[in-house]
Amino acid sequence: MDAQNDYVKAHQHYEMIRPIVGLFGHTDRVINARADYFLKGERDYRFKGFHLIEYLLFKTKDTPAALDAIDELLMLITDLKQRVEKEHIEIPKLVQSSADYLEMILEVKLNGQESIYSHSDLSDMAANILGSQTIIDEIEPFISPQTLKPIVKNYQKINQILNQYATEQGHFRSYEKLASYDKKKLYSLLSNQAYLLATLRSNLNLDVYYKYEAEAL
Repeated sequence: MDAQNDYVKAHQHYEMIRPIVGLFGHTDRVINARADYFLKGERDYRFKGFHLIEYLLFKTKDTPAALDAIDELLMLITDLKQRVEKEHIEIPKLVQSSADYLEMILEVKLNGQESIYSHSDLSDMAANILGSQTIIDEIEPFISPQTLKPIVKNYQKINQILNQYATEQGHFRSYEKLASYDKKKLYSLLSNQAYLLATLRSNLNLDVYYKYEAEAL
């Protein structure tokens, strides 16, 4: 149980910075690939990283195998940390990343399709929102009060819903506990927020772009 809780916390921290990781080519697809990315699913040799550990801890309960997977993940995370320290991340990328957090929730997490073994999608969603909000806080001096006000209001409403599912221990309840009406409200709020962040890019008159690794071209 302790290992499972530690996994959820670690993945939550990763989800806070995940779109930034997306700026580094295929790094996220290695560190955080889901089994459904591959034809052979969990049996595919390319299935590694966070979700392999999740699978081993929550599904098969194979702790020794999970420890080996953790060692490999730590090497990948160390490499990522070194790359992030050398990268100068510009405001256009931060704006793009802020919107990407919300797109990931709408496409995957709001349907419970991300953390299918631990059912910790609510925890991941809260981390995504915090990460997105942190980015907006960082670039707040560049945003007009009129543009910023509805964005801040939406974050407050989204957090109010998610906080209803927080436990006294600082965790979040299982995804299955998400009420259908809250799911609908979250979908509406997140869709509107994604739109506001998309218009924010144009309001700031920024040319948003990604740097792709050569093999991705």
